[in-house]
Amino acid sequence: MGSLTRFNLRHILSLSAIDTLVETGTGRGNSLAWAVRSGFQTLYSVEQEAALFAHCRQRFAEQPQVHLHQGHCVSFLTDFAARKLPHAFYFLDAHFTGGADFDLTPYADSAAREDSFPLLDELDVLLRSDMSQSIIVIDDARMYFDGAFQAGSSPEFARRWQDRAALAERLRPLESTHAVHLLRHDEGYLAIVPKTLSFDQCRWLMI
Repeated sequence: MGSLTRFNLRHILSLSAIDTLVETGTGRGNSLAWAVRSGFQTLYSVEQEAALFAHCRQRFAEQPQVHLHQGHCVSFLTDFAARKLPHAFYFLDAHFTGGADFDLTPYADSAAREDSFPLLDELDVLLRSDMSQSIIVIDDARMYFDGAFQAGSSPEFARRWQDRAALAERLRPLESTHAVHLLRHDEGYLAIVPKTLSFDQCRWLMI
């Protein structure tokens, strides 16, 4: 489980017209809180687990710019896509369901659930809209890529290496507008950044 706290969001916002965060997987709200402090004007996040959603609803009760939703990430993104926001930062962080990252269920049990690992479906929804000026950051990239990561290789039950070609196919429509950067910090991040923005890893990340 990675976090947006790894990213220098203030620097990223200074480079672009982006002012909206869209997050799948609120968890306990740490990434969301970092985005609030970093200056996002409007923030949307979805959490499937009722206990985590209730925790964050209380945590952000005094933050009117934060819009929390309970439900599955794909349904949330399908409804959200109708807004057709031209500039947004998407943090796709909903790879396990059942709250495994927060000790609500064992990881192996979560990995066996049909609604875990929704990344390809998330991208199918997002890419129906104009994403040319938006940033997408995908957490837990080691689930889809082998090799050395700061947190080690993905455990076998979480590996989706067989979906790597399908992931590349999903990203192909963005080749003309975006560059894809595989970051091996933590459990890995895939940063999909418009080519109009300068990507300097030393400035984008909080090392």
